[in-house]
Amino acid sequence: MESRPTPVLCCFKNKTRYLILILTTLCLTAILSNLLTLNFTLICMTDDPDYIIEDAPPTTTAAPTDEDGNTTVAATIAINIDTSVKKPEQYSGETKSILFGATAIGTLMAVLPVNTLIEHTGPKKIFVVLGFVSVVSTALVPLSVSMGVSVFIAIRVIQGLTAAACMPVIGCMTSDWATLLEHGAFMGIATGYTQLASVFTMPVSGELCVSSLGWPAVYYLHAIITFVLFVMWTYLYHEKPRNSPWVGEKELRRVTEGKPLKLSTSERAKIIPFVPYGKIIRTRAVWAIIMATIANFSGMHLILLWGPTYLSQTLLFSVKQTGLYAAIPTLLQFFVKLIVGFASDKIRFLSDTVKVKLFNSIAMIGMGVFFVLLAIVPVSEQIVCLLLFIGSATILGFNAGGFFKSVTLVARHYNHVVMGIITLITCLNQLIMPLLVQALTPNNSEGEWRLVYLIHAAIMGVGGVFFFVFGSGDPAEWALLPATPNDIKPEHLGAVEYIPTMKPSVYQVAPTEN
Repeated sequence: MESRPTPVLCCFKNKTRYLILILTTLCLTAILSNLLTLNFTLICMTDDPDYIIEDAPPTTTAAPTDEDGNTTVAATIAINIDTSVKKPEQYSGETKSILFGATAIGTLMAVLPVNTLIEHTGPKKIFVVLGFVSVVSTALVPLSVSMGVSVFIAIRVIQGLTAAACMPVIGCMTSDWATLLEHGAFMGIATGYTQLASVFTMPVSGELCVSSLGWPAVYYLHAIITFVLFVMWTYLYHEKPRNSPWVGEKELRRVTEGKPLKLSTSERAKIIPFVPYGKIIRTRAVWAIIMATIANFSGMHLILLWGPTYLSQTLLFSVKQTGLYAAIPTLLQFFVKLIVGFASDKIRFLSDTVKVKLFNSIAMIGMGVFFVLLAIVPVSEQIVCLLLFIGSATILGFNAGGFFKSVTLVARHYNHVVMGIITLITCLNQLIMPLLVQALTPNNSEGEWRLVYLIHAAIMGVGGVFFFVFGSGDPAEWALLPATPNDIKPEHLGAVEYIPTMKPSVYQVAPTEN
């Protein structure tokens, strides 16, 4: 094993990788939470004199008078309403769709540059910069709203830029810090940031919106928390475990054992001069992941982006109830992800391919069934619809052992590339889905939502079946290079980080010494 560049300061009892996993997940959660704040504040920005419909006729407040008709002192504090600012909750449906889609546009703009930068410089610098961009842009949202819808949309686009690194960072972190027998657990927890964000943002936004602090406090609190988390992550995270002073030799052996050789970017380019994009995109297992991604995030975005609207305007729950009920399904989904992630690693009597197909089918076919039931049950059955809504999101948590894990198994050290493709599809989905749902539900009526749920049920079914046929849990041929230490020239040895203990075509780990 290569000598350590830094002395070991603290080993955290050989559990540093779990600290890195938790902290990275919290940072990812903060990024997404900052994007989700709009989903709830659009509901609760009401009766605020600072935000009035644009182009509305001037409105004045009658001055209070006493019994003799004389003006009272209260007249001196009458508010002259400025009609140049738009009232957020009264944005048109088209404007709401643009605001929802603005973050997707930002992500779409940043996907390719971010992936290219990560490929050449590693994930840490890129993620740190985007994290602090998220802090600033989130804190500026209340000011941007007061400056008009154009500025508000621009800030939303900037917020969207920060999400481009989330999936690639998950891929890199899992590849570098998880042992080969922990990929399912790491992916289950890390990808759970989509659920944790909703669990935190929805109820907190509900409480702040009805408090004396008002809806701007939602954005300020999110910005502060994001800042603290990224300061901690910047200090503790290292791209290579061997460079971390918090990793002991015992844990380093566990993390690196059985993995293919991983070189520095410059040295790897001498052996493998380019990323095999052509081979990657021609792989059936990758296309299965793509189809599953489309289905997964179609269902997920329906729950995250439009769940609060459905609960409040169709099922007629109060603002505080909506905040709570919108958080419950994603919280349950997160726990399902944890259980399934660990289970997929521990189950040994099934092959990896069988496991990813099984768990993915449960997630997507199961969510499709719940959507069909939501289309059938009348909204007058409020509690039944709520339980079906919760069930549809909860069962999707099985995807932790499905296509998400398939990415790490199929792509290995190129999983950040496939994760970048997932990010691209996700932001396209996030861009299209609000337009589709808004077009289908102009009045949020029962019949309109019935059609929405049936369409999404069909999407889930197609994605689930396609992955069941073409999905895989085995490494692709292009993910196995370099195959052995003999492929590395002597001048490259200084760049070696991982020394394989066996042929990487065998996805197993030799016993680790205690």
